[in-house]
Amino acid sequence: MWAGPSATCRAGPSAASGLIGTKTLGVTILLLSIVRLGWRIANPPPPLPADMAGWEKALSRLVHVLFYVILIGLPLTGWAYISTGGAAQNSSTTTLLGGMPWPFIPGLPREWHDGFSLSHGVLVKTTYALIILHVGAALKHQFIDKRHNGRMPPL
Repeated sequence: MWAGPSATCRAGPSAASGLIGTKTLGVTILLLSIVRLGWRIANPPPPLPADMAGWEKALSRLVHVLFYVILIGLPLTGWAYISTGGAAQNSSTTTLLGGMPWPFIPGLPREWHDGFSLSHGVLVKTTYALIILHVGAALKHQFIDKRHNGRMPPL
């Protein structure tokens, strides 16, 4: 989120180093999110409170599913974006922090580059909306409903 503009609005060596940090962050988030999703599937969370409204339960589940879509989809669209860029035409890998090579996704058509850029941007904006919704719901439960659901520590 913070790395997008720094990676795309500047030119020169500083832009390249900003993009290295962005790519490293994206790969790290992708790998950790996959591990977290596996943990979540193997260890389901406690049930939502019985007195919680049906629409709140449905919205809670939807937001949590969308967070996983974001946490996996955002790095994947970024990876696909760089895999269809100019650097991918001359190499099979990109560089992460510490000089670690990371492969481009093979076989993606160059023509999809703008679509991946658009998708990545939409997911970033969706992330902002989900964070606002999630924080708003947590504040509602804590201060308006005065309910601690046992799924998160109280403030």
